[in-house]
Amino acid sequence: MEELNFYLFALSFPAVSGAIGMQMNYFGFAGYNESKLGIAYGKRLGKIVDIGIQFNYNLFHISGYGNTGIINEEVGILFHPDEKINIGLHVYDPFGGAFKKNIGERLASEYQFGIGYEASQQVCVHVEIIKEENKPVYVNTGLQYIFSKQFFAGMGIETSTAAPYGGAGLRWRNLRIDLTVSYHLQLGFTPGLAVFLESKNKKQE
Repeated sequence: MEELNFYLFALSFPAVSGAIGMQMNYFGFAGYNESKLGIAYGKRLGKIVDIGIQFNYNLFHISGYGNTGIINEEVGILFHPDEKINIGLHVYDPFGGAFKKNIGERLASEYQFGIGYEASQQVCVHVEIIKEENKPVYVNTGLQYIFSKQFFAGMGIETSTAAPYGGAGLRWRNLRIDLTVSYHLQLGFTPGLAVFLESKNKKQE
């Protein structure tokens, strides 16, 4: 469906004592669309904690009504209490930024808490609890299996819409390609494609 098109581009590179990132999103079609430009900074605090913050400019367009924009922020923290366990907390728009035009609307806040467990070198499972403002809590859980250094696959389910999803990925040198598909009871199947490109001189830790 053209109305549900979604595109994302992200870029990150090393900076003093951390890393800087940029993110651009587009969702929708000519009649209604949402776009976002984000600037982020992340930093490792020792061996246990990583922290990052991002500032976004969001632009909304409705045909016949024009455009309106809003600035908001998001913060993420990642804990590594054990070599096999990762714990993450992400807060999106905690202060509920208001639109530039006085239309009585603002962005909804969202809170995410997740745990990932690497059961072995091949198997990783994760559980994520999500609470969006004025909506009930839902869970996103999944499993990934690494067949080799070049090939992996995974599957999971999101409970808010009872939508299962799955995918597979291929690594070749500094290139990674992911193919995904999800199923919604009303919307049917939704395919997805993600391409990741890493710098050849990336330091291995």
